[in-house]
Amino acid sequence: MKKFISILALSALFCACVKEDTGTSSGGGSKPATIVGTVTGNGSPLQGVVVSDGLNCVTTDASGRYALPSDLTNTDYVFVSTPPGWAAPYDKTTGQSVFWKFLKDCTKGTDGRYDIAFALEKIANPERYTVFIFADPQPRRNSTSSGGSVPTDRYAYKSLDCCEDMYDDMKDLAATMKDRPVYGIALGDIVHQDLSLLAEYKAGMARTGIRTYNVIGNHDQEHISCDVMQDDRAHKAFEAEMGPVNYSFNLGNIHYVVVDNMVAPAAGSKDEKGNPKYTDECSTGITDAIWEWLKADLALVPTDKTIMICGHSPM
Repeated sequence: MKKFISILALSALFCACVKEDTGTSSGGGSKPATIVGTVTGNGSPLQGVVVSDGLNCVTTDASGRYALPSDLTNTDYVFVSTPPGWAAPYDKTTGQSVFWKFLKDCTKGTDGRYDIAFALEKIANPERYTVFIFADPQPRRNSTSSGGSVPTDRYAYKSLDCCEDMYDDMKDLAATMKDRPVYGIALGDIVHQDLSLLAEYKAGMARTGIRTYNVIGNHDQEHISCDVMQDDRAHKAFEAEMGPVNYSFNLGNIHYVVVDNMVAPAAGSKDEKGNPKYTDECSTGITDAIWEWLKADLALVPTDKTIMICGHSPM
């Protein structure tokens, strides 16, 4: 059986097991491939690696090749669910393992298909590792004069100075763990209604030297009236800076799944005073599209794996 554990910004709990479901592809059916490519590790083909476009999930063959039947009108990226013992390239300027590629940065072939390759790196001592899990730093700028849109001096406990201390503490603690890799998982509200601060967050995490995976929180969505923007667009600015908001990766015998479980209010939603609600005034849940991706991802996970679900709010 697959054992599930939820790691959430506001709670932790054990979830029910699911029945076994295996295969080499999930969610794609028999549609023609529109994105193809290879996954290699240290230059050699990797078989059985899961590749996804955020809805469909497929695995690589013995030659390391994959083929995704993506709807290119609604697909922004393709990503690898990094397998045990392997990692995506580490970006020293952002502190992230870059496991995705945006289609806008790729070239479509003459056959109308994208051919996108991923090169992974071997991890030393992959079974022994430490994960730093943190949530809701929510930095605000120290004053409106420094570029923020909201007065913030009264929020000293969530200031940029607090984040500087967090980065330094994480760096110092990680330096003591010389016998293992160290990872980070940020469980959302990485900033507070000011997505320009994501650049400073990435620079701070890069300073720690820790490979960090990020969860979107409601305050990481664009703070825009729901009369103007809907849930299916509210996460796009965050995604453009940080990569996919729904994805998975493997460390040791644990399959980590990151989900965007913040649902923006519907168009025309009002608060108790009759004012329009904003995209970051979210409820908790997952959309049908995320649910379909989640089923496709978990269908390809061996049943002896422990599943770690990472979201911003209790589900």
